[in-house]
Amino acid sequence: MPTIDTRTEAEQYVIDAIEAGDATRHEFDIHAITDHLYDLAGGTWDIQHIEHEHFWRAVEAGAR
Repeated sequence: MPTIDTRTEAEQYVIDAIEAGDATRHEFDIHAITDHLYDLAGGTWDIQHIEHEHFWRAVEAGAR
């Protein structure tokens, strides 16, 4: 799994995770989710190492 170094890469990671299921990116505030994940990752964009449960809680919180 490559390291995520930018906001754009982090947002795409979130979008890919969301759209791997039945949802679409338009149902979520991707920017807000990514900001929350950035904080959870300790101020880095390397968000793919966040625990699964915390990741999906952040996504759920960003539902529109």
